[in-house]
This record gives sequence, C-alpha cells and structure tokens, in this order.
Amino acid sequence: MRGGSGGYLYFDNDSGCDDLQKSKLETAVWDATTLASYASDFPNSGAGARGRASGIFYMGPDYASQQTRIAGNLKRAWQFKTPETKEYITVSCKDTKNRCAERVDGKSVGGYAWTYSGWVYYYHYITLCPPFFTIDTLDTKIADVEKDLASGSTKYATDMTWLQNTGQFFLHELMHTRIANGADEPHIIDEYVNPIPKGEKPGTRDFKAYGPAHVHNLARRNLKQGGGATRASTNADSYAILANSIW
Repeated sequence: MRGGSGGYLYFDNDSGCDDLQKSKLETAVWDATTLASYASDFPNSGAGARGRASGIFYMGPDYASQQTRIAGNLKRAWQFKTPETKEYITVSCKDTKNRCAERVDGKSVGGYAWTYSGWVYYYHYITLCPPFFTIDTLDTKIADVEKDLASGSTKYATDMTWLQNTGQFFLHELMHTRIANGADEPHIIDEYVNPIPKGEKPGTRDFKAYGPAHVHNLARRNLKQGGGATRASTNADSYAILANSIW
C-alpha cells in the first residue's frame, strides 16, 4: 500500500491488519516522518532554542558531540516518505516473533522492528501489537493541546508522557531499521539507562531507556558512567521523544 511519495508500507495477505488498522498505520508513518522532518536540522530545529533545549534534556549536555549522527538519522527517517527513497517496510498486525506478550519494565510491548540483510537489499519489518492501536494520533494530541491552552492551562502541552502519539511510536520503530541509520551509523537499539557489561544479562533493577523519564535519565547520566549523547544517539526512544519534544 503506497501513500504519497517515497517509501511505503507493504502488507502481506496474512498481515492480520484490517482496513481500520491499515489506515491508522498510514497516518502513523506520515506523522512519524513529519516529526523526523521537523527535527532533522537538529539542533537548529523548532522556534528559538527549542532544539538545543530538547537536545540537552533528551540526548545529553554533550549532544554537540553526536549532532551529525543524530541529525543524519532523523533526516533518513524523514526521507522515507520523500522521493529520496523507494524503500518499503513490511508491516504486520500479527505477532510475527511472539513478542507481543512480553513486558518491558512492567509495560506491554506496543511493537517491534528489525531489518534483514539479504544478498543485495535490506528488508525492513515492523510488527504492531494491540496496545499501539489504542494510542491517539498526532492530530488528536495537537487538538487537545490547543483546547487546553485556550482554557489557560499548560498541563497537556508540558507532559511528554501524555503527549505520546502513534507518530512518535512509529518513529521509535522506524529508528530500529536500517532506513534510519543508513547502514553506516551504529544500529539503533533499546539501550539500558545503566549500561550492561558485555557478556552479562540485565538484572532486576536495570531499566531500558523507554519513556521521557528514563530517556532523560540516560541523557543526564554521568558521561564516565555511560551517559550522555553517545549511547542516547543509539537509543530509539531518545529520537522519538526528542522529535516529539521539538515539535
């Protein structure tokens, strides 16, 4: 299914996605690339110093050391929906790898993504789990924020947890594919706030850098203890929340 120019979402006959889900996914990928486009000139993104402020808060005080990587990955994510690319993502609403029942830090999995390296091409896949389809769209969040601001309240406009939307969520998954890193930059994973020593398994007190609080904790962690922009720039949710914050 192609929507607009550039890359597109491909649904196998057994994708398990009904028409309503397909429509929501088409909106999500458009919103995801809109967010990525707005932030792709990082840190010179948004009005005033918004890009820099968001960079410090969600990527780390040393964001300048990785700003070329950050901006490049966001630009490639944005270009998925431009004539710059003819890539496609195979999308499924079925649990293709049996991961939808997993819990991450007590929360349900909303989706997962991966890229398969073939002989000639990269093949990109994203599976969406049921919680994804309960999230509001970017337009819905914007309308609610405008209504809230008109009443004199800034509650919603300043709550990044509440501001999560399907565009932000899809951008997180898109960052996991090689569409985003261009096969040149390090693979973008789900980092832990506390870096796990090589060869060790995470313990019960190790948290993945999901959500605004943990993403910020990764960014502000002491640089000598694995914090800051070096690892934040290889963490998918850092990109998704950075772009949504700048927007």
